[in-house]
Amino acid sequence: MIKAIRLVLVAAICIPAACDWFEEPVESNLHPETRFLECASDMAVDEGDDVRFEWAGSDVDGTVSRYECAYDDSPWTSTAEQDTVIADVTLGEHTLRVRAVDDHGDVDPTPAECSFTVTKPGSPVDRVVHLELFTAVWCRHCPKAEIALNSLLDEYGPDKLSVIGFHDTPDRDPFSTEETEARIDWHFNDPNFPGDKDVLPTVVIDGLRYVQGAVTAGEAESYYRAEIELRVALGSPLSIRTEGEIGASSGSVTATIKVEARLDEADRMVRFAVIEDDIFFISPWSLEFDFVTRDLPADEPFGLVAVGDSITVERQFSVHGLSNPDHMDVIVFVQDMTTREVLQSARLRNE
Repeated sequence: MIKAIRLVLVAAICIPAACDWFEEPVESNLHPETRFLECASDMAVDEGDDVRFEWAGSDVDGTVSRYECAYDDSPWTSTAEQDTVIADVTLGEHTLRVRAVDDHGDVDPTPAECSFTVTKPGSPVDRVVHLELFTAVWCRHCPKAEIALNSLLDEYGPDKLSVIGFHDTPDRDPFSTEETEARIDWHFNDPNFPGDKDVLPTVVIDGLRYVQGAVTAGEAESYYRAEIELRVALGSPLSIRTEGEIGASSGSVTATIKVEARLDEADRMVRFAVIEDDIFFISPWSLEFDFVTRDLPADEPFGLVAVGDSITVERQFSVHGLSNPDHMDVIVFVQDMTTREVLQSARLRNE
């Protein structure tokens, strides 16, 4: 019994500093964390827009009681909300910072930041609507479609419409190449394409809209015109200026593409097609072909989005030995490679 009492006494006289092994460890409070759910850096922001932001916070050892926000150089302000709208944003670079505050009053030491750029919105310009005519051996010459397209070219003018003819089946069609066959397949392999490759002719308007068949030239023209008017009404965010020349054996084209209205980021290409009109083919009938693709010079990536930015692209090409340079043009267009939309086109006329 005496030993037991002595043990108790020894334990009783320990001083705190010497008895850390006896005390439970005290954990420090962990800081909360903050993240943006909606950030304007993912969008094209124009001067005067109202921009919405949304955020969230978390705290592994407690709860988030409120948030603090700071826009550009403004001081931190407290809020219980998890979103805000900044109205009528001004030109330039801006940053919104947000930090969570937990139930112990601790603040996130690494606030979430959303930086974005506000630019002038610009204005769409007149659109040159781009039409592509698809044919194949069983519709190598589609006169009703060509009559309709030529009539529309006369009506709108070559400065308002561009037309390219792509022929299929290169082993049996003298106007078809592996490149033109691949271009047709690229469109028909689009999962959003509603039509049938066996229904010809097919005319694609600005890469998005399709008109198949041509029972009569008048009916085809009516359908094409309706689609053209839909696209004209939208305007274009790009302008294209072309220069160049086409000689007896070679040609060149220089295209300057300028952003006139703000664009979102996307995979886009500047594309080229050298075409020829008034081609006469005798086998076994005398037929006249227009818009025939003679060459497809290499594409050029187009990544500009800010209003006022521009790019100049030059291409050289050979002229087919049987071609008439006086009947040849070059079509330049910018196409979204995901949606297939043609944003703008232009024609280099060999005059």
